Amino acid sequence: MPCSAVWALCWWVLRPLGGILGMMLVQGVLEVYLLHESQKLNDAIPSDQRATLISVDGMAYSLLMIPASPLVGAVGDAFGQAGAGLALLGGVIVLSGVALLGKKPQES
Repeated sequence: MPCSAVWALCWWVLRPLGGILGMMLVQGVLEVYLLHESQKLNDAIPSDQRATLISVDGMAYSLLMIPASPLVGAVGDAFGQAGAGLALLGGVIVLSGVALLGKKPQES
């Protein structure tokens, strides 16, 4: 078997494997973030209000995903890769985090 055929075979085997490992990494990071966010939310909310506010948090996430999903798809289609959409979504998350850092906490 010529050397170029070996490289081609490795390319077709390793390329999907890299994609699968990349998706696993992204999902793992997302789960760690969501766990941390959920714990901070539980610590900040009194127990008598927790169920309502956690429900509102889930609804807000769903409402934000309605416009975000087609936007991410359009960016991925425009640039020919789904990674462009993930980068755009990551940029939005970073910008929202920077905006929240500038806010002063409310005194209760």
